[in-house]
Amino acid sequence: MLAVYADERMYTFTGGEPPDLAWLRARYGHLVVGWNHDRTQRWANWIVRRVDRPEPVGAIQATIAADRSWAALAWEVGVEHWGEGIASEAAQAVVYWLGERGVARVVASIHPDHAASIAVARRIGLRATNAVDDDEVVWALDVE
Repeated sequence: MLAVYADERMYTFTGGEPPDLAWLRARYGHLVVGWNHDRTQRWANWIVRRVDRPEPVGAIQATIAADRSWAALAWEVGVEHWGEGIASEAAQAVVYWLGERGVARVVASIHPDHAASIAVARRIGLRATNAVDDDEVVWALDVE
């Protein structure tokens, strides 16, 4: 995943910088626990790969309320794979996975100038709401 996160262009809208190996190991060690500190949120994380290659091209994350009333979705795809539809395909698969597990609503917080993420949100059925989370527009989909 270091190669996926290496390009600084990935952080234009989210802030931050490419991680080093120690930081990434610590992050994954934290996430593998699967829950936040008080178990009110479950964490589900996937490494995204293309079917024709073994190396990772991105990641997708879902933070799921313990009562399954909502899940927050985030996707990341390495710069060299932007525009291939990978984020949309992976996000759609996770929305389906969440729905199968009884999650009622899926949300994603997206910077208002991040056209690529807005396009992904639209492709998977999310719609912009009037809610704002840390200067990002909250997009939502009620899962049926």
